[in-house]
Amino acid sequence: MIVGVLGGIGAGKSTVTRMLADLGATTVDADTIAHEVLDLPEVRGQLEALFGREVVGRGDKVDRKALSRRVFANTRDLKRLEGLIHPEVLRRLERIVADHEKQKKKGEILVLDVPLLMESSLHEHCDAIVFVDASAEARSRRVEGRGWGPGELARRERAQKSLVEKRRLADHVIDNSGDLEETRKRVEDLHAAWKRRAPLELERAPPELEQ
Repeated sequence: MIVGVLGGIGAGKSTVTRMLADLGATTVDADTIAHEVLDLPEVRGQLEALFGREVVGRGDKVDRKALSRRVFANTRDLKRLEGLIHPEVLRRLERIVADHEKQKKKGEILVLDVPLLMESSLHEHCDAIVFVDASAEARSRRVEGRGWGPGELARRERAQKSLVEKRRLADHVIDNSGDLEETRKRVEDLHAAWKRRAPLELERAPPELEQ
């Protein structure tokens, strides 16, 4: 079984993915793969050619903060970055999915934490899509903890599908606005249902997401 995880920035997609990993699922984080691709020597060279030496820090490692500031302030630069790294990230993800499908291990669950899941062909391989939800206040508080300034959350989310659209495409919604143990219980219930191959209805998204 292949499961895709969607959600707004700061909603807790990684948290839910880790909980599924704790339950025995195999998980794949597209951001981790993207970081690996960014550190390829040939990619670093192209990044420097595109955006200047300021995006390459000490030891010739990509300065991801500087790169993020650059591309999320300019749609054209974001598209150039995506054109550079997304093809290789997608190739690596497709290999992982193909290997999983080839093995066909009964009861094994592969979880894809991929921000642009629905913008790629990967969603076509998913047996279930989970939308991780959280209130706007909770998400803002979490990204502030990452050091993001005012407006950064909205600026980054403009580059992705809307939350309304993501929720509409999901089979299940998990609210991660509050207590982590409540979230864990929902994740455990959903995981158990998948293992039984039985349908399970979880809570709908909060009203504000439907406006």
